[in-house]
Amino acid sequence: MAVKGAYWRSSEAEKFPPSTINAHFFTHIFYATVSIDPRTHEILLSGTDKKRLRDFTTATKQKHLKSLLCIGEAPNQNAFSKMASSTNSRSNFINSSIEIATTYDFNGLDLCWKYPKSKDMENFGSLFQEWREATTEKKLLLSAFVYFAPRIDACTVYPKTLSDNVDFLNVVCYDYGVDDTTRTAAPACLTNPSNPSKSTSSGITSWIQSVPAKKLVMGLPLYGRTWELQSPSNHKIGAPAIGYGPGNGLMEYDAILEYNNVKGAAVETDADTVSTYSYANNDWIGYDTPPTVGTKVKFAKNQGLAGYFFWALGMDASCALPAIASSTWDN
Repeated sequence: MAVKGAYWRSSEAEKFPPSTINAHFFTHIFYATVSIDPRTHEILLSGTDKKRLRDFTTATKQKHLKSLLCIGEAPNQNAFSKMASSTNSRSNFINSSIEIATTYDFNGLDLCWKYPKSKDMENFGSLFQEWREATTEKKLLLSAFVYFAPRIDACTVYPKTLSDNVDFLNVVCYDYGVDDTTRTAAPACLTNPSNPSKSTSSGITSWIQSVPAKKLVMGLPLYGRTWELQSPSNHKIGAPAIGYGPGNGLMEYDAILEYNNVKGAAVETDADTVSTYSYANNDWIGYDTPPTVGTKVKFAKNQGLAGYFFWALGMDASCALPAIASSTWDN
């Protein structure tokens, strides 16, 4: 089965309850997120969490969707490092995750450890090796949310024991160049002539050198990144900027469409990066549209990937981007 995935944010449950998820465009939905206790290494659940977990799996089961519980690191950014550091702490985490997945009827578990350090990588691999052994009897899916390339920096490389023990890796193929407030960027570029190694095609190609393509799932954002231009007359990708733009640097897809309409923004598609950007006065927004998503999904399928995922549901209420992704994959 291809993975047509999306993350559902529990923080948006009132605005976008799981019962409103459009099952037609997806196969796998990830509940985002729960965190762990940095002392016991077990998953933390509030009363609200418990209700939302039950509502989520009830809705996804009714819609015949695979449900995975995404475990994130907040509020303690060292929690995963400490949890993975010993056999006992890993065991506490693993047992807790399986108990919750079983109690709430999830089909799988997903770990969102965004930036493990070099010293963590061996433990990261051990965690998944032990997690895989513990989940085999329960037949739970295992996935991990990983950097766009297998090497985070010169000294930090994901271990083979990670990829060997997951069903798939959710590769974060977006947010390129967003830390630089001095120039605009194509934040989810497929290709990048100005910096070829910082692109989805480069990242996926490098992953395929060490991991079977059928274990890779390409990430796509349902939001754009914004900058404030130094001069409205210079509005290309890479144009000088003086800081973040509307939304403090981030705008959901629906908000971008509304902004473009209200402001009468100019909209351009850039073939070199396979991305779209719009601008009005000094505001500049880089994002994806149905044509650019279609091209990226074709790339994923041609590379033999397992599929794609979106972050995050509720940002594109009409599902315009998931709809084109699904039809492109199927055709």
